[in-house]
Amino acid sequence: VKSAEDLYLVFIFYSLGSIVAGVWAYTVAIKKFGVHFSLQSKDAYLYYLKESWYIFTSRVGVQLYQSANIIVLGFLASDTILGYYSIVDKIIKAGGAILVSLPKAVYPYFSRLYKESISIFYIRNTQVSLALLAIMIPLGITVYFYAYEILTLLMGQDAPVLAVTLLQILAPLFTFTVFASHFTNVLVVLGESKLLNKIIITAGIVNLILVFPVINFFNVVGLAWLSLFIRGVMIIGVKGYYVLGKFRRRDLSL
Repeated sequence: VKSAEDLYLVFIFYSLGSIVAGVWAYTVAIKKFGVHFSLQSKDAYLYYLKESWYIFTSRVGVQLYQSANIIVLGFLASDTILGYYSIVDKIIKAGGAILVSLPKAVYPYFSRLYKESISIFYIRNTQVSLALLAIMIPLGITVYFYAYEILTLLMGQDAPVLAVTLLQILAPLFTFTVFASHFTNVLVVLGESKLLNKIIITAGIVNLILVFPVINFFNVVGLAWLSLFIRGVMIIGVKGYYVLGKFRRRDLSL
């Protein structure tokens, strides 16, 4: 992708990634586990639509604090500033997308483990959380101290001071974003999808209320701090508060 005329390639590549992964996963499911497609009853469809409603609306709520900030900044700031913030935001998202693979991979295991042994479920989650901390804290520190080098490498030129500042502000998200996925999985396993939905929707609404005045008074640096607060404190922090609270009380029953 080298020009605006190549935009169609972006959509093709995005689509191919999902299509290839989906077909491959379905093939493995058929051959290894004997899974096959079949029509279900209307009651079954209604049941699963109801059960997944809070997860679906949570995904919608995520856009209230992710995509909305970029859109609002585009109206209130110059293209240059928007470009700096977009690059930094993509670095954080790209790092998170790779690292959340671990929580996603162990989700089925924890779902089964919760039904088999709550005590072992607690122990394994504690072990995974400590392992993630041991991995993520050094990575976050590295991103903070080497923000200039990272941006210079990706931008192909000396990184602007403003872009470096933005990446350093958001560097903690590189450390803790993986916990957003991990805590989400735990809350879903514990049957707390409704609580998860409330956390994300509330954070999204607060972000929408604050994003305009924050950009107006504090420009893009203020937006970076707002993003850190919403995603780091209101999303990850509150999820972690409820998960760790249940673990301390051993209150793991539905």
